[in-house]
Amino acid sequence: MTEVFFPHLLNDEDCFKNRFDHERIFKIIKKPRETMLAEVSALSLRERDYKAELLSSKWAPLISGPIDSPRILVLDGRYSGPGGDISLHMLEKESSLVWEGFFIACYALGIQTAYVYVPSSETKIIKKVEEELCEIRQMPFFQKLEKDQNFSCHLHYGLPDYFGFADENLFAEMNGVERGQHALFNGIGCILQPETAGMISAALKLGAENFTQIGTNESKGTKVISVVGHVNKPFYKEVVLGTPMKDLFVGGLHGVRGGWSHLSGLFPYSAFSKSISKTELDQLTLCFESFKRIGAHLGKGEIILVNQSVSMTSAKLALFKFFMSMSADKCFTCRRGIPWLIKEMESHSYGQRKTDGAMKRILKDVLVACACDYRSQYESLLKDLAQSFGDIETVSALEEEVLSDG
Repeated sequence: MTEVFFPHLLNDEDCFKNRFDHERIFKIIKKPRETMLAEVSALSLRERDYKAELLSSKWAPLISGPIDSPRILVLDGRYSGPGGDISLHMLEKESSLVWEGFFIACYALGIQTAYVYVPSSETKIIKKVEEELCEIRQMPFFQKLEKDQNFSCHLHYGLPDYFGFADENLFAEMNGVERGQHALFNGIGCILQPETAGMISAALKLGAENFTQIGTNESKGTKVISVVGHVNKPFYKEVVLGTPMKDLFVGGLHGVRGGWSHLSGLFPYSAFSKSISKTELDQLTLCFESFKRIGAHLGKGEIILVNQSVSMTSAKLALFKFFMSMSADKCFTCRRGIPWLIKEMESHSYGQRKTDGAMKRILKDVLVACACDYRSQYESLLKDLAQSFGDIETVSALEEEVLSDG
């Protein structure tokens, strides 16, 4: 039997059968909607920490929005950046749990229109989703949802490439409109990650009281992570929140290539967060509050390991070259800042000082104009650049000056 997700949450029988439990869903949708919302809220689930501390907070606009506005939920199977394919992996390997959690959410939130977003290049997964959705539409629970809340569910063939991590980008792509028009088809839209959908189903089976005993005070339960880069074998795994980071990557197939002592650092959240050095990792645990304390994001839990065969600066440059052609938001800061940083790191970084005025201009772009998750990477690269010609004190002083000027 292949390795399954949620070994901490599911019993052996659940893991073995790995099938869509439509009878369970039918029983669930007979409960009052408020009861289901309360049960999910009691789990204290967290999705992507830069969006909302709790999943229930992210759902708030759907719950409190105008009654006459259609509710729309999108199951997000996008590529989420370098090494970021947890969502697609869940749709391929653990679709039964994903479907269960997705339809539980659709019922609890009173969704009228649901979409499953899959990149058009993923033909194997598209075929699987189409076949499963065709079968699900014939099930009694689905027909009850159709009748009771005018429900429908559709497969959306998305862009074949990575195009950004923000929810607004996905809505705009599905709408065929410019970014900024956030409402999806004039409704109240919300996005659910497949790994979170699977977690909803598995955690409800365990029960809120048992689930919230796992993890830390601020990060309850478990989290699905993926690890790529300089690892002996890339892997996906359910991890108890609060696990020491070092324990995840020492020895065996999941170990750092060359051993833990050969690690330079890692990029969490598909490089949408600041990089984390080995020194920081020695004291870090896998939980949202631990990452927050060092100014990083755990996000979806997609991790890129970097060993000492390359420098962290070189790794950052490789990632920024990727982002230069596929910027998440295509904003001014990205269009100007990323090419500038790459050029400076490649041609100006050894012994040639950049003028204070030039450094101040780009720092202003980064610290004032940039509001997305690239900011931490910008700052990190700027400090690498400054250190390469021995003037990091000047950059720190300019940083304070820019921030005080606003």
